[in-house]
Amino acid sequence: MIVVWAVVFVVFLLVEFFTTGVWSGLISVSAVIPFILAITTNGQIWSITLQIILFILLFLILYFSLFKFLKRLFNKTEYEGPILELLDLDPIPLTHSSSEKGFEETKYGQINIHGKIYRTLSDKGQGFISEGTFVKVVRIEGTTLIVQRAKMQEDTIKGE
Repeated sequence: MIVVWAVVFVVFLLVEFFTTGVWSGLISVSAVIPFILAITTNGQIWSITLQIILFILLFLILYFSLFKFLKRLFNKTEYEGPILELLDLDPIPLTHSSSEKGFEETKYGQINIHGKIYRTLSDKGQGFISEGTFVKVVRIEGTTLIVQRAKMQEDTIKGE
């Protein structure tokens, strides 16, 4: 069993060096204690069973503690701004015309908010919204702002 644990350790250590995953590193580290146990015992059946149980337990402990910790550590995305505040902004004019979401030939529009350019589509039922029309952001879908014509502009036009 000494050879088996040594091979498991070396193979998975090499795999860890050549891949980006953490799995093989966890398997490699999990093989260390069973390897030491294999060196200190004479290969009896109880020793082999204990080595396998220790290997599985060590892997599970490492997985549920270290791997989940590292995953949380490395997968943190930096929140760069209050994107949800875009929903509460006053109406802003489109800088490029925007077509309605769901049409076959979708033409994305653009809007400039505080110096940042965002991609836009008009909400269902809004149709084509031309450049310069004041719009309000109603929701955010991925990297696209879904906009509707602003009511204040419609009220201003009716009042004239």
